Amino acid sequence: MFNIFLILLFLVCILLLAWGTYRRERSYEFPFFMGGIFLAFLLPQAFLLAVNPLQAPPAAVDRILLFSALCGAMCWVGYQWPIQKKYIRFLSIPLDEKRLFQVGFIYVALGYLFTYLLIRSDIQVAAIGAGWTGEATIYHFLSGIGLVGLPIILYFTCKRPSVVMITFSVIAALPTLADILLAGRRQETFTLAIILGVSLFYWRRILPPRFLPSLLFLAMMVLIPLFAFARQGVFIALVTGDTAALNLQNFQAYLSGGTLELRNAAIFADAAMAELQFGYGTTFWDQIVSQFVPGQIIGYQIKESLQFKLLSFDLLSRYNYVLPLGTTITGIGDTFLEFSYFGCAIFAFMAYFYKHLWYASLRPDGLVSQILYAGLIGPAVIGLTHGVGRFFQELLFQLIFVGFAVYYAQVRKPVLQSSHQRLLR
Repeated sequence: MFNIFLILLFLVCILLLAWGTYRRERSYEFPFFMGGIFLAFLLPQAFLLAVNPLQAPPAAVDRILLFSALCGAMCWVGYQWPIQKKYIRFLSIPLDEKRLFQVGFIYVALGYLFTYLLIRSDIQVAAIGAGWTGEATIYHFLSGIGLVGLPIILYFTCKRPSVVMITFSVIAALPTLADILLAGRRQETFTLAIILGVSLFYWRRILPPRFLPSLLFLAMMVLIPLFAFARQGVFIALVTGDTAALNLQNFQAYLSGGTLELRNAAIFADAAMAELQFGYGTTFWDQIVSQFVPGQIIGYQIKESLQFKLLSFDLLSRYNYVLPLGTTITGIGDTFLEFSYFGCAIFAFMAYFYKHLWYASLRPDGLVSQILYAGLIGPAVIGLTHGVGRFFQELLFQLIFVGFAVYYAQVRKPVLQSSHQRLLR
């Protein structure tokens, strides 16, 4: 017998996809692509978790499945809230295209520079958590500037296509392509595909066939975990036909329900409910501090003093469970840890934000919103797969560097002469 909450999650995913498929122009709107990621990423894990919960108590499984369905539903509910026109007008900023191109060129060049410095640096691993530490973290953080410049370069390529501009676009996308082909990165694969798709829609009005996105999401139900465990072996197998390169042992373990990120979410949420311990948004702040405040410069003690670190769970003694290395608790898990069931409202606010950005991008003066939207669809997906904390990090990064670009490239109104100056002329 199927879990009733699993069926509810399935229905939410199908309804979100149906909403987007009904009109082709909804292919890039928030409820549709989030429904696709819920279907492709979360639903298979939800099914495997219901079949094989392992250390997760039955009540914990029911709770996280219900909460997953609520989060998916909020992606549609938040999109129904009425638009505030003042926010649309705020994003309508005329830009000097010559200056905007200069910024795009500089951002791509900086992306290459910091990628080169990252490759040359001596990567150090922290004693706790096995994450990177030292100068490599700064170079990796700043190498993302190149991805901010990519939509800007694509705008000029789509507007005035030429061999030179197409070549420049390929050069701008090359670091991301290298991550995809050499390391099999899921995040970079989806981000690049979305940036290219949205760019073609905004600046050439090209939309995919009506049912193609839904079919791709269905294919991703297999491709996402395959990329997660086989990594670059997927591309080696596609190019050479050598299926031995796939190394499917971990993928087969996933199919048996051995390692599930949604199980991480279920167990953490159960611990939070048992101990009535929630972050109330402080963990999101801690993650922003961790990403944007360089301990190498200001000192690690000062950096730690800026963080709350309210949440601490002993999963080993309570559940005999250790968080598998390299996995996340997903956006389902971290929103529940912050606000319990009320955490699903975060997905509604995300939908409301993206709705304004989308409608602002459709205006004739919506270039700023178009660049932002192209760069922020990927982070929305990461918010579900990796955690909403990651979404806030990526959002802030985009706002900072797109903000710099807008400040430099905006068309400034001429200063009006005073009446005294006009009389003297």
